[in-house]
Amino acid sequence: MFEGEAGDLDAALADHQEVLTLSRATGDSYRLAITLTNLGVYELGAGELGAARAHFQEASMLADNRGYQIISVALRQNLGFVDFMDADPGNARRHFLASLDTARITGFKSYVHGALLGLALAAGADGDPTIAATLHGVADEQAGRAFQAIEAELRDRDHARLRAGLGDAAFEAAYARGRTLSQADAIALATAAAPPDPEAAPTLTVPAAGQATADDPAGPLSEREREILALLAGGATDAQIAERLYLSTNTVRSHLERIRDKTGARRRPELVRYALQAGIDPAAPPT
Repeated sequence: MFEGEAGDLDAALADHQEVLTLSRATGDSYRLAITLTNLGVYELGAGELGAARAHFQEASMLADNRGYQIISVALRQNLGFVDFMDADPGNARRHFLASLDTARITGFKSYVHGALLGLALAAGADGDPTIAATLHGVADEQAGRAFQAIEAELRDRDHARLRAGLGDAAFEAAYARGRTLSQADAIALATAAAPPDPEAAPTLTVPAAGQATADDPAGPLSEREREILALLAGGATDAQIAERLYLSTNTVRSHLERIRDKTGARRRPELVRYALQAGIDPAAPPT
């Protein structure tokens, strides 16, 4: 979550409203995105969820269009916290998963733990409390920076609620298990435990290495297919994949079709999600 400047909240809101007017007038898109984001954070702290959501959404559209990736990741998380605080854990989960995918692909590790915290909160709101406690363990173990004030407040409140519901022993056992999980295992746990989401893409099943499934007669991915998927997850185009692996573009596309048939993932974001869940590390595209 982006953090605004310290100080009186009302004064900060007034100051950022003034800066927002100036940013719109100058046409500086980067400054406008930052100002919208910081203003939204202050509004979130003040409990003005509608205003915060509107400013985060405007900043997110601007950041996506301009390619401001680090701002985009932060804004997806901010929107997730807005939805969580607005009692919409399902939509919050979608934002947290999207921010986690982007943070891992782009290497913005400092935002990974915020997404993991968000997934823990969402699980606690509409899922199994034991799984929520486990995900909190993951979030705390893999934290790359101190939690911001709003995040810390939500985290501590959820810890207390889960501890009261589960009992100290059960909470501590689940929390301790979470501290031993990898990010990939945590993502799989959070995704599998989520209630059915009518707006989400179909769930992708990740077969164990070297193991076919009844719905997957083609079997697991080959080594070449894993190489292609790693490059795709790293943001490479079909042409860049072909260049790196000394293949023709048509051959790469043929491999991708076979990967789609094996995994059930049709769109590129779904293929990236599959790669992360299967433990395939993104590979940087050729420059």
